[in-house]
Amino acid sequence: MMNYDIAVIGAGPAGMTAAGRAAATGARVILLEKNTRPGIKLLLTGGGRCNLTNVSFPARVMAGQYGRNGRFFISSLTRFDADDAIAFFNDRGVATKVEERGRVFPESDRGREVLDALVGWMKGEGVELRTDAAVSAIIKQNTRIEKLILATGEEVFAGHYVLATGGKSYPGTGSTGDAYRWLESLGHTVVTPIPALCAITTRGPTAGRLQGLSLRDLPLTAFKNDKKIAAATGDVLFTRTGLSGPAVLDLSKAVGKNLPGAVTICLDFFPEKDHAEADALLVELFSKNSNKLLKTVAGMLLPDKLVPIVIALSRIDAGKAANAVTREERGRVVDLLKRFRFEVESVADFDKATVTAGGVSLGEGDSKTMRSKIVENLFLAGEILDLDGPTGGYNLQVCWSTGMAAGEGAGL
Repeated sequence: MMNYDIAVIGAGPAGMTAAGRAAATGARVILLEKNTRPGIKLLLTGGGRCNLTNVSFPARVMAGQYGRNGRFFISSLTRFDADDAIAFFNDRGVATKVEERGRVFPESDRGREVLDALVGWMKGEGVELRTDAAVSAIIKQNTRIEKLILATGEEVFAGHYVLATGGKSYPGTGSTGDAYRWLESLGHTVVTPIPALCAITTRGPTAGRLQGLSLRDLPLTAFKNDKKIAAATGDVLFTRTGLSGPAVLDLSKAVGKNLPGAVTICLDFFPEKDHAEADALLVELFSKNSNKLLKTVAGMLLPDKLVPIVIALSRIDAGKAANAVTREERGRVVDLLKRFRFEVESVADFDKATVTAGGVSLGEGDSKTMRSKIVENLFLAGEILDLDGPTGGYNLQVCWSTGMAAGEGAGL
């Protein structure tokens, strides 16, 4: 039998932050991780570079990036914001840099530095880290958790418990959604988890023919039955099966919620021009290059891979000279350039999703302390909450802020 002041389940970014902060209050803390080492998923973030946070907005404005649920996040975010996260890691030897769109990375581009800093900090505060320690059951008596039972049969007793097991994304890292079952058995409501920040599969061969093409800062709009459901701007990558890249990832949750159904994504290749201005650009270009083939002139505007597809979809003979293109044909080209459509087949499943949307209903938690309103000695942190943001460091900031709040709340 093991006795502690606080037991934290899950050694991901939120769990390690909560454990370290709780131990800093003087509490005796054990951190239980079912994998053989902590922070496996953390090492995958940002393509292994670990996108720590984002400095595009002050804290209260940043909370708006999480949608309506961002209101719950304001309290913990304002007490430990992006600047605090940067200072925390800088103070522990991780030099940082700011890249486009406010994304913050380690200067070394090595996520391992972030993990090492976290592990070193929490161990320095006295956290007992135990790996290969899968929790098989949480036992509750009345309104309090009494103990944890490990897969080995061992029992862990604590005054307070922090649940920071993550969601269901990247299940190979241990995020298999075990905690949702535990939480429901404890009386919590779990908003159905769905994949978020993931690639989108489209119907037809168009995306596959563009495979490998990457375009920067494009506005994308998603429609269901011609009604707008979401929009995003950013880089787009065409894959063998569809679309990826930051802008696509940011659309994926809204797209997934609207499937099955007739969902379409439209790309605007000339966002700085309206329809009439785009048409005028083509008129001028065709006039200056009147005797050249259409495909040659189109190549002056578009990436090589896109040229034959635009010409084919606009139903124009590729061998036509620019001065032979009719007004109607030119209009079809403009329509494509301003609303290049992809019909959605599906979004990627949890095994390829960056984060999980859904989780513990936020109305059942205290936004200041992360204490459960259902189980009086339980605290919640990180991706287990129904709180997710766009790509670009926003979701790790949830881990830092809610982890600090939970650790402090449990330790005081």
